[in-house]
Amino acid sequence: MSLWLGHSQGQVNNRISRGVFFAVPVLLSFLASPVCAQQSLSAAADKEIVRRQEVLLDAEKKIIQADKAAREKNYEEAYVKYLDALEKIPAGSATGARRAVVIVQFSSIGIAYANDLVKNGRYSDAERVAKTVLLPEFNPGYKPAVQFLANLEQSDYYNKTVTPQFAADRDQVVKLMVEADGYYASGRFDLASKRYEQVLNIDRYNNAARMGLEKVNKQKNTYYSAAYDETRSRMLWNVTRAWERPVHRMLNRDTVNDARGRRTAGSSTEAITAKLNRIIIPNTGKNLDDVTIRDAVEYLKQQSRMLDTTATDPKEKKGVNIVLKLASPSGTTAPGAPAVPGAPPVAAAPAVAGAPAAPDAGVIGSGATADTKVILSLKNVPLIEALRYLTEQAGLKFKVEPYAVSIVPVTENTDELLTKEFNVPPGFIPLESSATAGAAAAPTAGTATAGITTARLSNRTDAKKYLESLDVGFPQGASAQYSPGGTKLTIRNTQDNLDLISMIVDAAAEGMPKQVEIEAKFLEISQDNLKELGFNWLLGPLSIGGGMYGAGGTQGYGGSPAGSTYPFNAGSGPVGTNPVTGGLRSGYGATPDAAISANSLDALLAGVGPGALAAAPGILGISGIFTNPQFQLVIRALNQKKGVDLMSAPKVTTKPGNRAVIKVVRQFPYPTEFSPPTTPAPATGGTSSTTTPTVGFQTQSGMVSPSTPTAFQNRDVGVVLEVEPVVGTDNYTIDLSLAPQVVEFDGFINYGSPILAPAIDMTTLSITSASMTDNVVNQPIFSVRKVTTNVSIWDGQTVAMGGLIREDVQKVQDKVPILGDIPLAGRLFRSDVDQKIKRNLIIFVTARLMDAEGRPIRQEEEQEEVVEPIGLPENLPPPTFKSRGK
Repeated sequence: MSLWLGHSQGQVNNRISRGVFFAVPVLLSFLASPVCAQQSLSAAADKEIVRRQEVLLDAEKKIIQADKAAREKNYEEAYVKYLDALEKIPAGSATGARRAVVIVQFSSIGIAYANDLVKNGRYSDAERVAKTVLLPEFNPGYKPAVQFLANLEQSDYYNKTVTPQFAADRDQVVKLMVEADGYYASGRFDLASKRYEQVLNIDRYNNAARMGLEKVNKQKNTYYSAAYDETRSRMLWNVTRAWERPVHRMLNRDTVNDARGRRTAGSSTEAITAKLNRIIIPNTGKNLDDVTIRDAVEYLKQQSRMLDTTATDPKEKKGVNIVLKLASPSGTTAPGAPAVPGAPPVAAAPAVAGAPAAPDAGVIGSGATADTKVILSLKNVPLIEALRYLTEQAGLKFKVEPYAVSIVPVTENTDELLTKEFNVPPGFIPLESSATAGAAAAPTAGTATAGITTARLSNRTDAKKYLESLDVGFPQGASAQYSPGGTKLTIRNTQDNLDLISMIVDAAAEGMPKQVEIEAKFLEISQDNLKELGFNWLLGPLSIGGGMYGAGGTQGYGGSPAGSTYPFNAGSGPVGTNPVTGGLRSGYGATPDAAISANSLDALLAGVGPGALAAAPGILGISGIFTNPQFQLVIRALNQKKGVDLMSAPKVTTKPGNRAVIKVVRQFPYPTEFSPPTTPAPATGGTSSTTTPTVGFQTQSGMVSPSTPTAFQNRDVGVVLEVEPVVGTDNYTIDLSLAPQVVEFDGFINYGSPILAPAIDMTTLSITSASMTDNVVNQPIFSVRKVTTNVSIWDGQTVAMGGLIREDVQKVQDKVPILGDIPLAGRLFRSDVDQKIKRNLIIFVTARLMDAEGRPIRQEEEQEEVVEPIGLPENLPPPTFKSRGK
């Protein structure tokens, strides 16, 4: 017994020296055991020691994980890890110091976790965490926990209206704001606006989201302002370019039309095909008699270089490159040529006329190699036919590529595989039969949930099998994936098969109710440029000498000079009086003296009536008032630019086959019927002239009633668009019957005549006539620009209708004869006026297919690409490092 105790005590002391704590009850149980059970008790003690060591190691791992979570401010995980570690570390002398350190960390993290719970509205959970910290076995005297519970008892210390749902919404708002700012920084403004709007759906009074939307809108406005300037300059440039007469191009007869209708040289594939057809092999002789495919190809390459007469330039490459992509005799694959092991034999090609039969040659299968022998005897055949005979006899095929001709096995797929995603209607892949579905959906015992999922998935026929049943081919490497929940069909196949699948999808969507949304944008750019530079001279009487006198031109020619248009006036008229440049027109108006005639709606709205004249402003005047002769010079100059832009974008939705009308007009009423004028009865006596007593008129007395309108008619002035959409059989093409019409008001024409009355000249006692009223009967004049056309566009595409271009050019150059032709000084006797009014109207019509809910059938939203962080595996052990020398 003493020996066992000493041995056991030594083991215990050894364990304690390594930091392991033994409980006293365990030792007492060992002492009370019989001597025969000493060995088994020793083994049990060793196991207990190992178990306690593992518990302490597990506790240390928990502490490391808690420290990491605390650094990452994941207070909940840190709190739980520290609590688990404390439960595994016993309270004893050996582990007391370590437990005390962990308790301090646990207490600090616990209060931080409690504050975080309060922020999320979980007050009861926060109270439990604080009370757990204050438990006797942990830290009963921890002052921050006591203070936290005291603050929690106060009703006004924390905002207890914050609920867990409100806190969750707040966290979601923070996440959305971060994503919105990221989208804004990367220039994806539509997605940024979407995120800001999602924030407002959660928090309608979020100022940051509103400011974010304002920031996005400002950036969009900056972009669209630049786009507006670019579009306006392009449209004005198109107006100017319309004056260009196209130059007849001298085209080479060898050029061809490409897919867009442009005249270009043939593509590289067409060039090689043309060479294959033009190079004629005169006679193969014995060169292709029992030779390998490699030798036959080499012979044809040499013949192509020798017989190529299409290349006229010595530097131009002659002949055709022919590349073999076949397996070698040893079974390995030549570079770029995959082997076809175990391929079934292919029937031999029919014998060529004049070619001897191959003795005991047998049938060459599709597994032919470059050393397989062939026999060909050809005369006067194109190179392309020689290649066809060669490949057919060898069980191969050839493909014309942009830079060479490739000879490959028959089984090799030469078409490129493309990936495309289709939006299919629900139920595109039909359900399987109930018997098959029931058999496939039979769940395994004990896996009820898995059985239900398997049954749901098995109710759908495999997408590849379903498409193959519709005669859609799936070559090697092709695939099909179908997602019933998302109505997405992802296909990897050749272009021809993708087109066939697209037709199948469109045919399946034909039965869905649909309508057509038509959006029309009318862009009208108007630019009015006016330039004028002229000189007006007034010259008074002057003494020439010898009893001769001179003066300016005939008074009244071209209109008497108005004192208000000249800066120097003396007495009753301007200095100089008589015009030297009276015939030089200036300004705009409705008189013959106006350089620019103004007789349209714009002039009427501007107040320029019949007989009005607005001369160009004078910028400088020079006069000789007290000189002999008296003269006055006024320089009139004007440079004006006026731009008027109009854009309207109405939108209408209609059913296919129904006509829709879009109007952007202004109703213009004008009279169509007039009452006849009325005149009073004649009267005698009195004179109508008070300024000249010797002359008098005897006219009718009373009031004169001119013609007055009695009926009016409205005319739409503006843009009218009539459109009738018809959806094509492919459910993707939309046929549009368009009839845009532009109606403009040009001005009035007076169809009336003045009403005259007889009058008696009292001086001469002769009968004459006097105008009683002008009797104006104005009728409007309209200009109409109309286009009727039919176009076919794809769903969501836009058709631009131009050609409604108009430019009014008025150029006036007046000069005084002889004086205006004098070099340099003659410019003082000339007047130049140049006005260009450009108008360009372009109509953009966009048609989209919509479903019954008003959503586009084909979505065109920008794809969201939010990168989720990749987390590390749980319980990942910390990395270990070894220093050099250890």
